[in-house]
Amino acid sequence: MALNRITVDSLAANAVTNVAIANGTIESVDLADSGVVSGVYGGASQAAVLTIDTKGRVTSASNVQVSGIDAHPFVFTALGT
Repeated sequence: MALNRITVDSLAANAVTNVAIANGTIESVDLADSGVVSGVYGGASQAAVLTIDTKGRVTSASNVQVSGIDAHPFVFTALGT
């Protein structure tokens, strides 16, 4: 475990708060890596699959192919016009 990273084992209960993160006390460089590759998940033909632990951390992320969706946009018109 790196000494300059915040991990579950190195924290007192409730030591990290949204306020501490917002005011810059805890920066992203201080947080331990989650193992999830940063990027955009999901898209026109893929849906994002995320696993989130009880602390709200994303612990895995992947894409799954979406099938059966018409690629053409729907056109809606008002009745009576």
